[in-house]
Amino acid sequence: MIKQAYEEIDYKVKFSQEYFNPKLCKYDNERRDIILFDKKGNPLLYIEAKVTLNPQERAKALAQVVLTNKKQKHILNHLALIYKENGNDILEFIELLDDSVMFNNDFHWESETPSTPSRDAIDRINDRLRQSAKIIKYVNNEIKEFYANLLKREDLEISITLKNMVTIFHAWKEALTFKNEIKNEQTLINLFLVDMLNNTKYKDSLIIVGTDLGSQKPLIREGTDLNAFSIEINENKQEVKFIDDKNEKFYTIPNLQAYTAFWQKYKRPPAKDEFLKILEESHLLYTDKYRKDTGGEYTPFFFVSEQNKILEQYCLDSKTDLKDYIIYDPCCGVGNLENQFSKEIKKQCYLSTLDSKDVDICKIKDFENVVQFDYLKDSNEPEFTHGGTELTINEIVKREKKKLMVIMNPPYQNYTNYQGKRENKAISFFNKVLRLEPEVIVFYYKTEQMFSEALEAYQKSGLKMYSHIFSTAKTFNLSDWSISQMIFSKHLGDTINDKSFTAKRYERDKIGFNYVKSYAYDLERPSLVKEIDTAIKQNQKGMILGQYSYLNSTILVSNGGFEKADKITTENLKYTLLSKGLNFNSHAKYFERSPYVLKGKISEIPQELFSDAIAFSLFFKGNLFSNKPIRESAIVRGGGTN
Repeated sequence: MIKQAYEEIDYKVKFSQEYFNPKLCKYDNERRDIILFDKKGNPLLYIEAKVTLNPQERAKALAQVVLTNKKQKHILNHLALIYKENGNDILEFIELLDDSVMFNNDFHWESETPSTPSRDAIDRINDRLRQSAKIIKYVNNEIKEFYANLLKREDLEISITLKNMVTIFHAWKEALTFKNEIKNEQTLINLFLVDMLNNTKYKDSLIIVGTDLGSQKPLIREGTDLNAFSIEINENKQEVKFIDDKNEKFYTIPNLQAYTAFWQKYKRPPAKDEFLKILEESHLLYTDKYRKDTGGEYTPFFFVSEQNKILEQYCLDSKTDLKDYIIYDPCCGVGNLENQFSKEIKKQCYLSTLDSKDVDICKIKDFENVVQFDYLKDSNEPEFTHGGTELTINEIVKREKKKLMVIMNPPYQNYTNYQGKRENKAISFFNKVLRLEPEVIVFYYKTEQMFSEALEAYQKSGLKMYSHIFSTAKTFNLSDWSISQMIFSKHLGDTINDKSFTAKRYERDKIGFNYVKSYAYDLERPSLVKEIDTAIKQNQKGMILGQYSYLNSTILVSNGGFEKADKITTENLKYTLLSKGLNFNSHAKYFERSPYVLKGKISEIPQELFSDAIAFSLFFKGNLFSNKPIRESAIVRGGGTN
């Protein structure tokens, strides 16, 4: 008991220092509870501190904090418990909805001691709390926001913002379980965003194209059909049902109590401006694996801002104006690339997207000309309603007597085209829009593709490179590669060749998105990976130490492998270690990650880098040491360090 008491004292002191203003809290005479005060010295909250709580201990703790409240000169209608759960700090906020807990006479208050309540007091107090109290659970950083609102005596519900939406989403997934598991990430995220809005209108709800103009639709939802989704709460069945009328599907949460308890602490819906920010950055809710599996990459706000600055300069250089262009995006997603344009320019934007649900998001963002279309399904172009007629983008350009600008960030994976051939999806998009003969193409793609098949497509296009900027992986929360933003033009810029190219690097920091330096890449320099491979094979004299697996860069040091071609010897060991170190260092997640990009000769590698690569390889997985002959199957498996 003494040990437990000291643990509770230690925990509540640390908790107070972490989440409260220590100057505005103190401990009572029993050294068990925390009393929080407002800035005028008035009691604000009585807290019972525990280190951990099982259900029985929680019932006792609730009785203790209520009894503590009853013994005070100032009886409050707000109380709290604090404790640890699964490594998290928890604050349970207890709001007494009426006086029935504090002023009932069905047991003897005076004979009860807060630190040791009787079984009768525990049972009766908990029974009353279930009937007439609201208990809300705050976790970790949520406690700080709760406390800030408490000091201001503001609404204690947490506002949903771009800053906390990811945390809330993960808490939502953990707290609420659907009757049938939802494996599709996009569906689950859509339901969360629908749930976030809670069937609530904004004061100036947007009229969505395709709805009755005479009625305000109650929901603005990302990734869903605005007129199809509804949320129903069934008190009798104690369940919550999300209904998708269009697709004739529904998703059920069978625990209304858990659902209600979760949303009690959040203020729904978020402010409209905040919700639009959440839409803009909703990609943050997807896992890295999902984005890679689907081939999608979102383009951050600041990269798009830089795009628009460059386009503004392009218009000056070409003596044009954005108003002179029809802007077309054949893989628009949620319209991020065009979202910063003025309302006037948005009217000249024509967008198509594979997912019908993304059409609704674009409508929210004031894009009038958006259609669902599978752009690579066949050779056709989508049609848009223009002046009461269905027209292709070239027909619209001709009718409007404007130039065509294509802006796109296509998916990056390979696919089988409609003719049954395997192709690179991004380059397929690029090649198809070339048939439209655009004046300008703004194209986002992996930077390293400038060293491979993409470069050939750029050359064949006959376009010039007006601008090429890139940013490394830390700019893109969902990418392990560097992304280039390239602006191609019919008339302005540099001729694209297979000898060299230049690019400007930008990085994001706390201040903004800033230029770092310019790079000039010599494409005629030899492949460093191939140079090292040659050095390994040309230096196989000396004592044989084992063998090297090119399949997974595994080094096998043993007394076997004498008959193998890929021998490790005392002469070539440093080159095998160098190759392994370069292949697996941190550059693998950024720009210098492939045989295309690692250019130059071994003799040009600074000695310090050479030594670092060797040292790094010794601490990385894939080093196997054995005094037995190694079977060929073991080489393929690789393994850890023994």
